[in-house]
Amino acid sequence: MAEERLLDDDIDGKSKFRILTGDDGEDELVIDDGRVEQVVFEVAGDEEQDEEDPEVVRERQKREAAEREERRKQHLARAVSDLGAGRFSTALEHLVGARECGAGERDTALLIMRAYTRDFTDFTKICEAADYADEVSEYSDRGEKDAVLERAGGELKKNISALGREVAALDKENRAKKAERGQELRAARTRETIFFLCALIPLLACVVLAAVFGGMTHSSESQALVAATIVCAVLAVVAAGALIFTGRRLSRAIYRVKLNRSNSSTKLGREFNQKQARLRAFTAVYSALRD
Repeated sequence: MAEERLLDDDIDGKSKFRILTGDDGEDELVIDDGRVEQVVFEVAGDEEQDEEDPEVVRERQKREAAEREERRKQHLARAVSDLGAGRFSTALEHLVGARECGAGERDTALLIMRAYTRDFTDFTKICEAADYADEVSEYSDRGEKDAVLERAGGELKKNISALGREVAALDKENRAKKAERGQELRAARTRETIFFLCALIPLLACVVLAAVFGGMTHSSESQALVAATIVCAVLAVVAAGALIFTGRRLSRAIYRVKLNRSNSSTKLGREFNQKQARLRAFTAVYSALRD
């Protein structure tokens, strides 16, 4: 890129000398006489891209579709083989790969459910399996679902029954504990509200009195009014400190009452939530197989 330097010499008061240093390092002396030279920039046009032959495009798309279909079949075959051999983790990987290659819910949903439940022998991940319940209900083959129900339906109903009893008992106990804590927490909230008001009312009174006495000092030079204004102002500051203290206590009391409504705030409530989620998952899986 050229470098331009302006010389201080001015021959005729109009023209000025400029030295342009080119990219090749050579200096060129240019006289600037004030005339503006119009510079036209030539912009190279975009080269037209040759359009690809539509027949070539169709052939490539067909080839890619055939390759994708072949991978889909391979993933499904390996998933079925791994399920039969008890390799449930690798079966899941192949099922994910099959879906990436275009496999639909009809081919994969029930297989994924079987993989998550270790072919309906281990229900540790029943909640993950339940995520595919709607797909199994709508798309899976009726005969395949009947085959699963025949060998696993009894175990599913057994778990649903047992969890139903546990959830009912936990719900009853959890509600009783909540009610018991709720009475104490609401009583504490009421008490803190009273303390807050006891700090708020004196603060307002002191502020009003300080304003009244302060206004009266402008029309009277009584030292008593000045002293009363100062005393009220000091008491207002003390009341403000008390208000902040009681306000924080009231805020915590309100938060505890709100927190008591949440099951996640106690161990018993969290256990209830967990059991209830598993009960819903078992119910969803069983219903999907029956639909």
